[in-house]
Amino acid sequence: MGTGFSEVTLEQLYQQLKPLQRKDSPLAKKLTSAQARGVQWVEPQLVCEAEFAQWTREGIVRQAAFVGLRSDKPASEVVREDAQPARVASQTRTQSTSAAPRSGKKTAAGKGKVDVEGTGISHPDRVIDSKTGTSKVELAQFYASIAEWILPYLNKRPVALLRCPEGIDGEQFFQKHAEHLAIPHIKQLDRALDPGHAALMEIDSLQALVGAAQMGAIELHTWGATRDRIETPDHFVLDLDPDPALP
Repeated sequence: MGTGFSEVTLEQLYQQLKPLQRKDSPLAKKLTSAQARGVQWVEPQLVCEAEFAQWTREGIVRQAAFVGLRSDKPASEVVREDAQPARVASQTRTQSTSAAPRSGKKTAAGKGKVDVEGTGISHPDRVIDSKTGTSKVELAQFYASIAEWILPYLNKRPVALLRCPEGIDGEQFFQKHAEHLAIPHIKQLDRALDPGHAALMEIDSLQALVGAAQMGAIELHTWGATRDRIETPDHFVLDLDPDPALP
């Protein structure tokens, strides 16, 4: 992992890792001499969150970028999550969804897709949240219903998507760059804003907002700066994630 760090972050990480130093590897599988060259081993106690392009066949993340440390999750609970088959909603729920979309906008079914604001939602009955039974099309309709309130906070700002293609019980990952995957109606920004990477993304329309839902985006994380003043943040967000153990 060689990107995503600032000088301040590196200093903070150094201070946290220094007390955890050890002489030998804590890994179950021995590294080759080339892989272990220059490595400083530490006790595996801290949990790091990263965004990355994909898993390799060897189980290694590719093009990983540091996001931050997770103090809310102990290292002993970290496992690789595999995508689970989507649960199928009942026929009753499907008929109810088609008859009364939450956004109040007309939707049309066809060839397994439901149209929401001009964007085809594939697998519309896929359950996104098993606790509430919320389906993918309902998520898209919800986004559409709050567009006039949320778009002013998305407009002109690069956005990272927390995507859960199979629902929140399946694999989750962040996507900050457009990569090779076309997200319906989403705007690709000038690559000069983030040199050496694929284009950053922006949600600047109702159609792009629904397009993000089509791609399984559950959370939308904007930059603190606008694209025309990318080095001058004007927006500060506190993201409060309560410990799962709290009542």
